Amino acid sequence: MSDQGRSRTAQSVAVARALESARPEAGRLFEDPYAATLLFSLPTRIIARTFPFPPVRAAVAAFYERAFPGVMGGLLTRTRFLDEAFRSGLTSTEQCVILGVGLDCRAIRLEGSAEVPVFEVDRPANLSWKRSRLPSARSERRIVEAPIDFEHESLALALGRAGFDPGRPAFFLWEGVSQYLSAEAVDATLSFVASCAAGSRLAFSYIVPAGLASESAIGAAKAGEPWLTTFAPADLARHVAGFGLALLEDVGHEELRTRYLTPLGRRDSHWEVERIAIAEIPER
Repeated sequence: MSDQGRSRTAQSVAVARALESARPEAGRLFEDPYAATLLFSLPTRIIARTFPFPPVRAAVAAFYERAFPGVMGGLLTRTRFLDEAFRSGLTSTEQCVILGVGLDCRAIRLEGSAEVPVFEVDRPANLSWKRSRLPSARSERRIVEAPIDFEHESLALALGRAGFDPGRPAFFLWEGVSQYLSAEAVDATLSFVASCAAGSRLAFSYIVPAGLASESAIGAAKAGEPWLTTFAPADLARHVAGFGLALLEDVGHEELRTRYLTPLGRRDSHWEVERIAIAEIPER
């Protein structure tokens, strides 16, 4: 965590998205035209302006690969998968919630986002930074900020203050967050989501136990954002079922690579310690 309370890991994800967005359209997984604008440091934003040049992209990608093998590929396919899940949520539910939104711009960059209220939940510092950097783009969308400290505040209270209605179907997006929370905070979030209207869905990423020994975990700890909670894939369905959630999908690196990278002829390295799941609240 930086001294302004902004997430360093959120900036790393934004760099990856800015880098991918600078690729030629035919070969990229997604486009995020706002990622570079949201980078916290001015030098990093200046460097991001050079991302359209292939030698620069190659150099930055190589730097990431040396420091955190496979992470860049994982972040990119995760973004693409969850983009698709979020689009589905925009059309199938009445409200969307992004938990630990960080520098995520799905509420303004994906089609259909202007029609549905999107609640962005995060620390106040992250929310205020996004508001200050993208005032015009955000004002054109139905974005509702819900500041919170996940470890010490109730998600129900934070969303309630913002006008969220748990009695209406909702789509929850929880990307790159669960590993940074205590097991108690993770379970509290699952419990809240499960208390919402039937038909609501939760798409979330999680780290497998072996990930705690990875270079990514070590790097996160050095940045002041240690990984705390993991899930074994074999136990995930049972765990979420304990809160009344039905696991619909649980994908790992092999399927993500095959689904998104292989069709583009890309052989990006892809980390193996993170998976993405989708769970639903069944009809009661």
